[in-house]
Amino acid sequence: MDMRLSFPDLVAALGPAGFPGTQQIAFQVAGDGSLFVPPTLVLREEFQELEAPVVLVSARGAAGKSRAAEELSRRLGAPLWKLEQDRAVSGTSLPYLLGLYLGVADGLSALAQQPNPMILIDSLDEARAWVSGTSWADFLESIAAAQRQGCRFVLLGRERTLEEVWVHLGDAGVDVAWLEISHFGPQERCAYVDGVVSRRSGPATLEGGYYQAARDAVLTSVAGSVSGQDAETFAGYPPVLDAVAAVLLREDNHYALAQNFGSSNQTTDHLAELQRILDDLLKRDQKKMAKLATEIGLDPAAVYSPKEQLQWLCHDLEGGPAPDLSHIADPKVRHDYIEKIRSFVADHPFRNEAHWASTVFAAYTAAQLFGTVINGRRLIEIGNDSSLLFDLVALQAEPWIDDWGFAALHASLTAGEFSGALATVTAIETSDGYYEVTMNLQKAEAPYEKTFTLIPENAQVLHLHGPVEGLTVATTATLKIPAGQTPVVLGPDVFLHCNALTIEGPAVEFAHRVGPAADSGESDGMVTIEVVNPGLHLPHMITREPRKGTFELRVPQDSPSLNYPWVAYQAPLELPDKVNANDRAVRFMNMFMNLTRTHGHQGERGAFIKKLHGRQGLKGTDFQAAVQVLLERGIARLDGQMIYLRTEHEPYRFSGKAIDGQRLIHDVWGHWGPVVDEITQRIGRQR
Repeated sequence: MDMRLSFPDLVAALGPAGFPGTQQIAFQVAGDGSLFVPPTLVLREEFQELEAPVVLVSARGAAGKSRAAEELSRRLGAPLWKLEQDRAVSGTSLPYLLGLYLGVADGLSALAQQPNPMILIDSLDEARAWVSGTSWADFLESIAAAQRQGCRFVLLGRERTLEEVWVHLGDAGVDVAWLEISHFGPQERCAYVDGVVSRRSGPATLEGGYYQAARDAVLTSVAGSVSGQDAETFAGYPPVLDAVAAVLLREDNHYALAQNFGSSNQTTDHLAELQRILDDLLKRDQKKMAKLATEIGLDPAAVYSPKEQLQWLCHDLEGGPAPDLSHIADPKVRHDYIEKIRSFVADHPFRNEAHWASTVFAAYTAAQLFGTVINGRRLIEIGNDSSLLFDLVALQAEPWIDDWGFAALHASLTAGEFSGALATVTAIETSDGYYEVTMNLQKAEAPYEKTFTLIPENAQVLHLHGPVEGLTVATTATLKIPAGQTPVVLGPDVFLHCNALTIEGPAVEFAHRVGPAADSGESDGMVTIEVVNPGLHLPHMITREPRKGTFELRVPQDSPSLNYPWVAYQAPLELPDKVNANDRAVRFMNMFMNLTRTHGHQGERGAFIKKLHGRQGLKGTDFQAAVQVLLERGIARLDGQMIYLRTEHEPYRFSGKAIDGQRLIHDVWGHWGPVVDEITQRIGRQR
């Protein structure tokens, strides 16, 4: 069972370190920093030994991880290595920095003479994004080597990055503890909001007679819009609190604000409540412009609208075009308006000088102007900062997306992963050439899902600009994975079925991650690529090989042989018209067993039904018929978008993939044979 831990208890368990040296730009003991409010920390059930030589600290995007790293460094007296300030991440980086810090030639050997050496390393996600898999593996090996010299480490990053770290260190025989920065508790929320307000407008603001009532009313409104544990994790999420602080900063009449939020409907969905707060901020700023608009002869309702404000912000902060003000017919009035509006734009609550004041404002703006002003690569960056881009776009009634929007939303969904949650994305081509895209965040209480319609930029080619992980794609078009600054990373948990495939760039590498919550003996890291035609254009290098048994490149048996190094992973792809119905039924059952897991929920093993649909050969009415057999026989049950294996059939569970020591369907054929026969008969009736 996961266990909560206070920040002071963490400091006491880890330190003091007392590891002094010569301060380097990116490697030094942190001094007094900005506002720090201790977050709620959660120790994972199987990783609770804080005496372990390596402590992993994960957090979703924008959860305050870097500020917590600075405070840990200051209290422990341990140097903090900020990798975002030191792009030279390789196997020699740590020994080199230790030599400079300790003033010796051999930094690693000198660790043995230190009484209690400890190093904190932040921004592992950024470092992983800009180095190759080989350099990354060498870097992790240098951490293992330093640990063998008696150095302890605290490593901070996103869950998916730390899973990879955990796998590598486990292979090196290094034990780890693992905790998560979860959220701020009720008292800490107040302290955080007060700190932001005080920093932006001065401590005198907090002394107003109605400030506290207004603050509590807005916080209660946010927390009251969510039920269960989600109320804590949502209402205590720093970007959400940034929005609360912005309301308090923008509203002069705190008494009226308290009355407004105190009487609001508490049954509103939490994301809708957040959007209401952000919408109100824009409306408040428009009202502040009313007097100026009237003075220059403009209708206050027609200028400085919420959309115009967002366009001004994108013009200043993202390099986008200025708003179209052609509705102001008189050029002199238009010029006068632009001159006077600049001070309002410069003081907008969504910005802090030349930057966004918080990720919540960047995500909200990008969601409102989705697919228009902000270019695709920048949109992906905003998505990668937090889950809020996905959350806010998902509120829209008819979210149509293109290739770039698909990548940005996938990145945002992945950024929202936390302990007990798992993001999955499916994109299945429909008869009209569009794609039904389903994005799920499977978490302990209930899965959250949103469906989008993807209209590709090119009907013959679907571009995957974003993460190639937790992804299922089924298309009759060509898939193209564009090159980035580093080799294309495949996995974990990927299934691609396409007519042809192009992976650009000089090399490919495979993610080495298996989640700590993965079922014993099974891997969540499988990458399967099915290519129907010989149109394969692949890099000539795999700089990091897949882990054993986790990659198959399936092509038709009569296709030309693949070139090195891909030939080692070639497997036959039997097209549907060449596969008998019985085999198709077996493959359906194999995939059902492969995908049903307990990760992210308690009780029966489950899987997203869209994921099952996309990863096996039965489509349309055939798939529906097969699922119906499972339901009628009491083998499976549906709950929303999840399909579960019933408990009474658990003793007959088998592995859908040949794994040493695990039974296959034929080992329990007496139980499953009649099921396969009935699925085969039902499929035949659909013809």
